[in-house]
Amino acid sequence: MLRVKFVPLLAGILIVGLIGLAGCGTTTSRKLETITLNPTVADAQDFPNGQVPFTATGHFNKPPATETPLTVGWQVSDSSIATVTSAGVGECIAGKTGMVTVTGFIQEVGLNGNKGGRTEGTAQLQCP
Repeated sequence: MLRVKFVPLLAGILIVGLIGLAGCGTTTSRKLETITLNPTVADAQDFPNGQVPFTATGHFNKPPATETPLTVGWQVSDSSIATVTSAGVGECIAGKTGMVTVTGFIQEVGLNGNKGGRTEGTAQLQCP
């Protein structure tokens, strides 16, 4: 008799548990996988006033698969040759020549505010 009451109770617990598990891992948020910059290679002398506007495109794991423009942070590999604004406009410093790498990046925030992963894309800027 005890076994008959226990089986429906056990079945109920299993069903509730399976329903709970079905929701695990199903999320509607997209994950940023990569970033590409455009133009990928630019010669500053080919742009008005030597200012090169870079655009970042984010590539995600779920639709919409891409987002342009993607808001990112910007930096250059050698700030003695060129600079890049917070809007992604690269500009050579007068009298300096060389190739620099322009990076567009998103720094993820991990648990407890610690830095998480960093997703970035790069392009090349030639300063005449």
